[in-house]
Amino acid sequence: MIYLLNINMSFFYVRFGSFEQLKKVAVDDKGNLSPLNRMLCGLGAGVCEAIFAVTPMETIKVKFINDRRSPNPRFRGFLHGCSIIVKDEGTVICILVGQF
Repeated sequence: MIYLLNINMSFFYVRFGSFEQLKKVAVDDKGNLSPLNRMLCGLGAGVCEAIFAVTPMETIKVKFINDRRSPNPRFRGFLHGCSIIVKDEGTVICILVGQF
């Protein structure tokens, strides 16, 4: 249960953090955000969440499912599996896989 909470928290951190960063750029001199800019900031936040939170977790999930179905599973647990994936493919690949 705590694992799922931590995963959801990472999604929230990325989404709301990127929204706030985009909002800093889009506000006018008075600190107001127009409805169009608010929509664009939300769109940008959703894209950031998809790239930096959802895609890596879905990639890891699929790798775990495929490993579990193989005749000789390599992963003994979540942390062990993640360390094997990073050793085999590298950190950047774990983030970018599924983007192309």
